[in-house]
Amino acid sequence: MKKILTPPAILLLLFALSCTDPVRELKPTNTTQIELSEAQQHFALELTNSKATQTLAYKKGFDRRTLIKSAVWSKAYHQTLSFGDALIVPTSFEQELFYQPNQNVSLPISALTYLMFYKGHKNKVHLEVITAVPSFDAADSASGQLFKGMVLAEIWNGDFVKGYVYKEGKTYSVDQLEGEPQQNAMMAFTMCAPWYSCVSSGGADTDTECHYSGEDCVNVYVDEGNGGGDGGIGANPTLPVNDGPMPGGGGAPTGKDYGDVAKNTNLVVNAPSPDEIISDINQYLICFNLNLEAKITIYVEQPTRNSRDTWSGSPLDPEVGHTFVSIQQGEITRMFGYYPIGGVNPCAKTPSATSGLYDDGGHAYDVKIEIKASASQLANVITVVKKRNPTYNLDSYNCTDFGMAVSKAAGYVLPDTSGSWTCGGGSNPGDLGEDIRNLSSNQNVTVTKYSGVSPQNTGSCITGNK
Repeated sequence: MKKILTPPAILLLLFALSCTDPVRELKPTNTTQIELSEAQQHFALELTNSKATQTLAYKKGFDRRTLIKSAVWSKAYHQTLSFGDALIVPTSFEQELFYQPNQNVSLPISALTYLMFYKGHKNKVHLEVITAVPSFDAADSASGQLFKGMVLAEIWNGDFVKGYVYKEGKTYSVDQLEGEPQQNAMMAFTMCAPWYSCVSSGGADTDTECHYSGEDCVNVYVDEGNGGGDGGIGANPTLPVNDGPMPGGGGAPTGKDYGDVAKNTNLVVNAPSPDEIISDINQYLICFNLNLEAKITIYVEQPTRNSRDTWSGSPLDPEVGHTFVSIQQGEITRMFGYYPIGGVNPCAKTPSATSGLYDDGGHAYDVKIEIKASASQLANVITVVKKRNPTYNLDSYNCTDFGMAVSKAAGYVLPDTSGSWTCGGGSNPGDLGEDIRNLSSNQNVTVTKYSGVSPQNTGSCITGNK
């Protein structure tokens, strides 16, 4: 596990905590920055008002906006937008719906929905429920897009406020969900988000039955002869866009702002630079003498030092940590870690990708364990490395699983504590780091409980071995 680059989030990351959980106070730096306590007070008022003004503007038989949801205050974070500060709060749902645009992707609504609090005119607090639905259209390959898909902004009771579509590098505004055709405008395209309810009878993917629940669709119109708009040619001309601060302080989000916030739904665990990939692992390890003992080291970089957190930081760019390995024999040292080539989405039905080994020399770590391996154990380690699982799976075989497999081959079985993250869970650097920290050194094992930086490769065989 390396980085989850957002948006959801994805990262992003949404866990099922109630709105009564202890909160982490986020201190404002100016009067336009909204305090967590302000947001909570406004939220309580909004809940009261919503119960009194609930409308029936929902599609018959489609219940996305009627699902019972709550705010995950403990994961709230600030984000700076064009007009000032916004407080973003993930949500949890009593019952999940799943966005399934194709057979390979199934994203829970809790990973795509969050609350956005901000101060508008005269610093009045506003709340919008944001649902950011990413597009997986392979044909939409315009460069420089931080988000592609659609964003729907609603009030707490589900009434539509506004929306944006991000496609082919352009931003289109929409002011209704599949409403009546607009006058003096030409419909350019329609974008839909299909939702499914899923029930698992046995816990395995093959035992999960999903049934279509409905869809959100928006029609994008282009003003004949004009075009233009917020962020790109061809934006809907019917929705006025506030692109700056309002008199008296505060402001309103623009299309770009919603796109920046929506980056959280682009959850990807990425590998390092392609330049660091080990193209020939046999040649990379050829210097080791299998008739001699060696030292095997398992390094763990935790998301949060001294913590079992499976992620840390802002959901805009969360840190998920990494587990990696070194083999040292005399003057020969080889560093390597297990990664997904090309990245993997945690919320995909199968969060997997082809695996690769990368040079992890000079990588920071928080804890490590060194194991004295006999000649036969070294041979076992090298066999495990060379015959590694060709498929990286974020939940069932990630960098931490690989590190534990190497340790086992070296004769030492590490504890395996499972943690959870958005859309999944499994072995992870946060838990493994704490498990190692709780171990004691002995004549065959040395535990280092302070942070450092891993060594670079050394030895005469390094040239041309990548």
